[in-house]
Amino acid sequence: MRITLADDLVVGDTVVAAGQHQLLTGAEALAFVREREDLPRGDLDRVQRQQAWVRAMVAKVRNDGTLRNPVAAHGLLDTVTRSIAADEGFDAGVLRGLQDLASGLGSDDIVFLTVPVSGTGTSPDGQSIVELDDAALETLMAAVRDDTVVAHVASDPEAYDVLPAVVR
Repeated sequence: MRITLADDLVVGDTVVAAGQHQLLTGAEALAFVREREDLPRGDLDRVQRQQAWVRAMVAKVRNDGTLRNPVAAHGLLDTVTRSIAADEGFDAGVLRGLQDLASGLGSDDIVFLTVPVSGTGTSPDGQSIVELDDAALETLMAAVRDDTVVAHVASDPEAYDVLPAVVR
């Protein structure tokens, strides 16, 4: 995973300096997306780290031509299918159907955002939770159904937590 951070990142005994491009190993990338303790916005920052990982993977797949190479694409789709939980019927065949569309997209063509939340709280058993804003989510889902997400988010950017160019 290739990252550029605004602030120094400490992963175990490794320090990744701010402003430098770094290539994280698999273990370092896993630690990056799993971090829970030292994030100012807690779970919301963790979600953005996970989105940044997806963005990095999209960039890598796009830049190395994986989706245009049938053998490499088959291997990727097989790995993805075995590594995700999805609705029944969402399988390698569905992913292959999306392959042509995805091969024309770069990481800059994808907007990553977090569903609207009303705040954070604590569950009855003491766990930190993020509370969903149901009304705002319904508005967002209407924009998804109508294929107007970009315009919808642009009309009220403060309502959405959009992944920035630099992730903290």
